[in-house]
Amino acid sequence: TVGATVDLVENLTRAWDVRTIVVTDPTEKADLFAGSDVAVTKSGTSTLELALAGVPMVVAYKVSALTAFLARRLITVDNVAMVNLLAGRAFVPECLQENCRPDRLSEQLGHLLDDEGARSQQRAGLAEAVTALGTGTPPPSERAAAMVLQVIENKQ
Repeated sequence: TVGATVDLVENLTRAWDVRTIVVTDPTEKADLFAGSDVAVTKSGTSTLELALAGVPMVVAYKVSALTAFLARRLITVDNVAMVNLLAGRAFVPECLQENCRPDRLSEQLGHLLDDEGARSQQRAGLAEAVTALGTGTPPPSERAAAMVLQVIENKQ
């Protein structure tokens, strides 16, 4: 549940030297994104939301060993982040499975925070991914899903 996740995050970050803000209201997302220099996000539609807001990011995702074993045999794409799939290239770092570690995440985030050129390059890639979604109907979520399926079919 959302409440349990909020409690977990608040408990895990309580001792941090930086203030953490847990946003649970979807209407607050735009403000949060507007005030963000960079983000760590899971793979999925959250990458599209951050792309629309122009927020450079690092994707982090780790599943159980069994799920990873099965996924590696079923998934034929080189990237899992929707923005990378839409752009047809890996411009957003993906820290997956054994690479989803604090040292790796902090290295990637530090690079984005310290290098305005890296942030600018990623923002350009994000704009490219958003443009790939097109405009009009059907809704962006359906167009994104169709593009992801197209990439998967092309890899098979």
